[in-house]
Formats: sequence, C-alpha cells, structure tokens
Amino acid sequence: MINDYDGETKKLFYELCEILDEKKWKYRKDERELSILINVIGDDLPMPFKIVFYDEGKLFALVSPVAALPQDKIALGAVIVSAINYKLAEGCFDLNTENGQINFRNTTCYAGCLIDAQMFFGMVNFSCVVVDKYNDILANYASGKKGLDETLALIAKE
Repeated sequence: MINDYDGETKKLFYELCEILDEKKWKYRKDERELSILINVIGDDLPMPFKIVFYDEGKLFALVSPVAALPQDKIALGAVIVSAINYKLAEGCFDLNTENGQINFRNTTCYAGCLIDAQMFFGMVNFSCVVVDKYNDILANYASGKKGLDETLALIAKE
C-alpha cells in the first residue's frame, strides 16, 4: 500500500524500477515509502544509494551514507564538508551534527519532466564518481588517520 503520494510521483517510482529491471540491476524497493535501495561497487568500497521521492516539490534524490564522525570530530568535520561542497557543481555532502553521519545527496526535480534511463544512470554515475572520490578522504578523517589540515590539503588537490 502506497502512502499519500500523487500519481506523478508513483509513476516515476515505478518507471525507475522498470529502468533498473531492464538493465538487470539488483535493488530493493519499498512501495510504502516509495524508496529504492541500490548498491554500486566503487574502486575500493561499496556505495549504497537510497533513492527517495519527495512529493512536495516533486523531487527525487540519490542519498549515500559515506562516513560517520565521532562526536569530537563533528565541528571540524563541518569545515571539511563545506570545503568539499564548495568544489562540487552538482550534489552535496550533508553532515548530521547530532550523530556525525555524512551522506552524499544528489537531488533533481521531476515536475513535468521525462526522466529516462540515460538521465537516471547519468545521475547515478555522477554520484558514484563523487562518492568514490571523497569517501576515502572522509573515512580517513573520521578514523583519525588524517587530521584537519592534511584532509583540507587533500581536498584542495582534488
């Protein structure tokens, strides 16, 4: 049973499932929440993505958890996330300041638009490139292998 999503949102949800089926991607869908979970293998780490739909605003987003910062690294982690976001043309990293979770989020509007396979996989591919580019940097900061200055220097080189 689907919640109170309108027809355009439900239609896109099922269209994206059909696109994934046609490409023989493995995924899990939640018809109640209207979300899709996919896993992509990067250069070194798996990248889970959750596709979520926002009826209000007619948006859908690819969201990928990247790292979790310990409490004592959250404040300076915000500086790191800001430095990365400044370099991005599309998408962003979000930092939950309560629990330290860093996610990558790439959002697009679908109101009155045709979202085809090429556009969708372009969005997925771009998101994978960004997550793969920065996940090691963020994980090394989170684990304490790299400090703030060293992390910011690595970001500046990207």
